[in-house]
Amino acid sequence: GGRAALATSSASVPAAGAALRPYRNFGDAVSTIVREEGVMALYKGTVPALLLCSHGAVQFMSYEWLKSESQELLGRSLSSTDYFAIGAVAKIIASVTTYPAQVIKTRLQQREQAPSFNVSTGELKSKEYQWIRYRGTIDCAIKIYHHEGPYGFFKGCAPNALRVAPGAAIFFVIYEGLSDGIRSLER
Repeated sequence: GGRAALATSSASVPAAGAALRPYRNFGDAVSTIVREEGVMALYKGTVPALLLCSHGAVQFMSYEWLKSESQELLGRSLSSTDYFAIGAVAKIIASVTTYPAQVIKTRLQQREQAPSFNVSTGELKSKEYQWIRYRGTIDCAIKIYHHEGPYGFFKGCAPNALRVAPGAAIFFVIYEGLSDGIRSLER
């Protein structure tokens, strides 16, 4: 919506060759988007955002499966270090699994100007920007695949996974500690 557009785009879409003007505030962002792109532009990225709701489910399912497999493999109760590692891996699995939807959502919500990349190497072809307009989620996915190949859906995935994994790892250590504490109170 408008808030996401403000967060992901620092400027409105100018006429070809015109300089990008940063939004002054939330209201300016909303009015500029509506004026230049129409009311429906406030809802760009809604479909992939709904798909991203699965991220938490994938993370918890991965965590529980990894925890179960680890206990069976190790033949002992898991330690906080084990929970930390399993939590980090579960977050990485969830991040990689849902990252293509994140890329599509971001592309739909950002300004309609993007650099040109070499499909086979992923390297920037030139610092010149080309205009890219997406008509929706499927059109965006097709254009990413056509212009950048499958790699285009995972640009920035590794740094993102490494950024979010430690927080999730700590979360699961705390989660297990609190779960154990609550179970001991119930006995």
